Parts: sequence; C-alpha cells; structure tokens
Amino acid sequence: MEHPPIAVFVNGVSAAMNELRPCAPVSLKNILAQEVVKGLQVVSDSLVRYNALRVLRGNESTLFLSLCRAFIEVAHPYCATCFGRCYPNGANLIREQRNLFNGVCQLFVIPLSKGLKDSLESQEEKNQADASGAQNGAPSNSDEEPGIYGRTDPSGSVVVPTNAASGN
Repeated sequence: MEHPPIAVFVNGVSAAMNELRPCAPVSLKNILAQEVVKGLQVVSDSLVRYNALRVLRGNESTLFLSLCRAFIEVAHPYCATCFGRCYPNGANLIREQRNLFNGVCQLFVIPLSKGLKDSLESQEEKNQADASGAQNGAPSNSDEEPGIYGRTDPSGSVVVPTNAASGN
C-alpha cells in the first residue's frame, strides 16, 4: 500500500484479527464489531479534520485524496473481510456501518464540483476569447483537445475539461 498511515492501521487490524481467529468468542462478536467500526471512524474523522485544518497545494491535495480513496476502497473492505474471517457474517456488521464514513466520501464530491465549476468558467472564458479572436482575424484554437487529465488552474487544482466531464 502506498499510504503508510493507512497501511499501519490495516496491519494492526490484521494482526488483531489473526490473534482472535483461533479462539473468537461468539458472545463478543457484536462488541468487537463495534470496536473495529470505532477504529475506522477515528481514522475517518482524522482525515476529515486534517482536511479542514490544512490548506493543501495541488500535489498535496491529490495525494491526500488518494489516501482517502485508499481508506474507503481498500482499508474499510479489508477490515470487514478480516472480521468476517473470524466470525460468520461478521463482514456485514462492518460493511453496514459504511455510512459513518460519509465525511471522507464528501471530500471527493467537493473537489469534483469545484473542478467542474472552474472548468465551466474557463470554458466560457475560452469561448469568449475565441469569439473575440475570430472577430479580430486571429485563428481560433477551439479545435485543440485538452490533455486527458485536463490542466491546472492558477491555484494548482486540476480543471476537468467540460467534454471529458460529460463523458463525450
């Protein structure tokens, strides 16, 4: 895993589940599931708090979102699977609590909507510049294809081209 803080957390959960698996008391299934969920919630809350308190530059923001994505798409399902190996139907007890991590999921929505807004604004500016350039006899660059990943705005945020965002 390319994100050491998430890897350390996952390794800790994995080690705990490996110790528990040979003699997992069924009477503690729900209590232990709550503890695993609490651990995941602490990580989630820490990621949200870090995002709120820090101003991240372009590359840092990309790496941070990658870390959040690894937490949601890799760490959470892996912890659920580990718990499921200790207890029958245990994975579902962890997966059912995924809504507790909506704060981290919201971090993906905000930059995407900001990127689309920036893209629309920059597309309007480009269209206006093309129109004024065409009026002055300058060649239009409207046939240029933006890069597959878009371009960056002055703040370093990636701007998704309008045609790429709509899937055309």
